[in-house]
Amino acid sequence: MATWRVTFTGIYNNSVTCQNVVAFDQPDSVLTDQQVANELRDNWLTIIAAGQVNTFAWRNISVTRLGSNTSPLNLAINVQGVDGVDNLGGTQITCVKWRIHTGLAGKRGRGRIYLPAFRSVYWSAGQLTATGITNITPRITAIKARYVGSGSSGPIKLGIQGRDLQAGGFIAADDISLSLTPGVQRRRNLGVGI
Repeated sequence: MATWRVTFTGIYNNSVTCQNVVAFDQPDSVLTDQQVANELRDNWLTIIAAGQVNTFAWRNISVTRLGSNTSPLNLAINVQGVDGVDNLGGTQITCVKWRIHTGLAGKRGRGRIYLPAFRSVYWSAGQLTATGITNITPRITAIKARYVGSGSSGPIKLGIQGRDLQAGGFIAADDISLSLTPGVQRRRNLGVGI
C-alpha cells in the first residue's frame, strides 16, 4: 500500500498563489511518484481546469510518499483554466468547496477541497447560481468516476490523511459533494500569501 500527500500549486492573475493539499492511495503500490504526478496532471487537474477561468493556471505538483524517507517529487506543469475571462474581478478568495466523505464519522472522517478561479457570476446572494452548478457538476462527477470509491476507473484513490502524516492513517473517500455556499481562503488575498 502506498499513500501520497499531493500539493497542487496554481497562480491566479500572475499574482496570487493558491494551493490544495490532497491525499491519494494505491493498495497495490505499483505506481512511482512520477507516474502519480503525471496521472494527476493529465486527469485531476485537466478536469478541474476545464471549469476555471483562463487567468488561472496550475504550475506545480508536489508528490510525497508517506512513510518513506525520500524527498518530494516536484513536477513543473502548466495546466491553464479554460472557462473564459472573468471581468468582474475573479474569485481567488471565494472558492468552490468540495466536501470529501468517508465511512468514518466525525471530523477525522471528512475533508474539504477549496478550488479557486471560478467565475464570479457563478455566485449570487452567497450561494452558487444554477449556472455555477451547471459548470461545476460535470467536474465533480468526472473526479468521482476516476478517483472515488471501489468502482472508480483511476489507478489511485482519493481520501483523507490525518495531519500527523503517518503512513497507515489514510481513509478512503466514498463520496464527494458540492457545497452550495462558498469556501473562503483569506490567505489567497492579494498581499497576504500562503
